[in-house]
Amino acid sequence: MNTLLFASLSNGASSMLVFCLGVCAAAFANYCVDVFGWTRRYRSPWRRFPRALQAESPVRSWATRVPILGWLLLAKLALRYGGKPSTVPGWETKTFWVRPFLTEFFFAVFVTWRFHCLADDGWRESAWIWRSLCVEFVLFWILLCASYVDFDDYVIPDAATIPGAIVGLVFSFAAYRSLILSSTNFPFDFSGETFTFSAGEWFYKKALAKGEVLSPYDVGLRIFILCASIWTLWSFALLDRRFYSRFGLRKALAIFFRRLRRSTLTPVVGVLWIVGLIVLFLLTNKFCLFDPESVDSPTRLDCLVYSFLGLFVGVALIWAVRIIGGASLGVEAMGFGDVVFSGVIGSFIGWQGVIVVFFTAPFFGLVFGVVRRFFERAPQIPYGPFLALATCFYVVFRTRFNEAMAPWFDDPVFILILGVVGFFLLGVLLLALRAVKALSHNRQSAD
Repeated sequence: MNTLLFASLSNGASSMLVFCLGVCAAAFANYCVDVFGWTRRYRSPWRRFPRALQAESPVRSWATRVPILGWLLLAKLALRYGGKPSTVPGWETKTFWVRPFLTEFFFAVFVTWRFHCLADDGWRESAWIWRSLCVEFVLFWILLCASYVDFDDYVIPDAATIPGAIVGLVFSFAAYRSLILSSTNFPFDFSGETFTFSAGEWFYKKALAKGEVLSPYDVGLRIFILCASIWTLWSFALLDRRFYSRFGLRKALAIFFRRLRRSTLTPVVGVLWIVGLIVLFLLTNKFCLFDPESVDSPTRLDCLVYSFLGLFVGVALIWAVRIIGGASLGVEAMGFGDVVFSGVIGSFIGWQGVIVVFFTAPFFGLVFGVVRRFFERAPQIPYGPFLALATCFYVVFRTRFNEAMAPWFDDPVFILILGVVGFFLLGVLLLALRAVKALSHNRQSAD
């Protein structure tokens, strides 16, 4: 019913509606960035300002809460109170309002432009356009919130990533015909010539080749085991894990489990893990029915598997970089928030897309690092915003990426070699970087 209502709108009315929704979503994102960050600020007009400031304010408080316009009104307050950190935290400069103002405006412009890009596919029905826009809209909003918090406080909040991954998995099942996900080709052998995009057919025919005949419920059970394993890994990654090997294995394990028991996050993740397993079991048993001889398009269950694979690959890639970088450089090369964030991205765009994002994000980071070096020498560079930029870049041009990369992604040997060689070269590069830093430090000490 709602889809038909949106589809009945004219092109101009639809654009105006999307723009207004984009403004409101970005305004809520500004509020969430203010709340999720480590440092409490008053950069959001939804904060309660100090009473003394409210009494002297020439602007009514309700007017400042209007998206876009509210920031222009707050600019008047910035001219009066800016530059006095003791008065209002977050108003250290008179231009504090510029970033949230531009965020609300350009986010609305961007999602409106995406609506027109989707609508340009004339063969697509209006219902598909609105469903696809909804999926992209939510993804862009999550990227926006996580990126700004990471940029400000060098942390990606669990409040954005945990719900984000769940939403990505839910969308993969509920809106499976309007997804950013690309179909996954499951190879029957290492030749890359015979494959299927049906997870159920893959399990069925692999068992048939071994002389086993699986019932649909047996196929559903195997799909459940695959997804449940990834869900368990994801849940484990969210826990407060600290392993101090310098204390010895026995004591390190005791400290490890003691921290897990005392962490307030452990029961939340535990309940989430159990509920997820129950839902997965019910879904795989209900939707596992298929005809092995007539699999012509991905089902809801197939798309859910694609999303889980994207979640796994996204987590595994950045986690491996974190381990290799830490071992090579001797310091934390990647925050664990980036690991979880990459998994969220993978749940929306699939494992092929997250690989493209993984190799594209460093180019955005390199450009930012070079530009930033001219203005300041910050010890850290947040990586979350570059993952977000690379994801937006992939989503906008995903058709071209998929067409160009399809022959390579269909070859399992290529994917295996790419992973091994890529991480080997990464380790060599980081070791070389560590040696150069050590040499430079020794020369400075000698001088």
